[in-house]
Amino acid sequence: MDETSAVTVAINVQTPNGFDMTTNNFDSLLGNALVQGNTATGFTKINAANNAKFVADGADFTYATDKQGVIHVTGGTVSTLHWLTNDNTPAPIADFSGFRPAARPPSLQPLRRRPRVTRARSML
Repeated sequence: MDETSAVTVAINVQTPNGFDMTTNNFDSLLGNALVQGNTATGFTKINAANNAKFVADGADFTYATDKQGVIHVTGGTVSTLHWLTNDNTPAPIADFSGFRPAARPPSLQPLRRRPRVTRARSML
């Protein structure tokens, strides 16, 4: 996979009010949302304090629960991320699609061991 070329992620704005990525606090809303409703093909993150709900679709999701009981996504591939309000009837804000799995960084690649070469000793 060529990770040096540009990747296009499509953002389909669902709200009639428009969408400005520079002022919406998307990263903190998503980062401070708690994982709920987790399956192998998707999960939901809820940020109740800021009326935000994120639904991730994908494959092979795995999870871990920390000592405080908070669920964390530990693996998987996101194909689509839906951003909605967290109302009783959630209103869609935006859909993100076009993600692709990232290549493993070189530091995580399996080590390739070189064959051990021994030199024959001279018996003279």
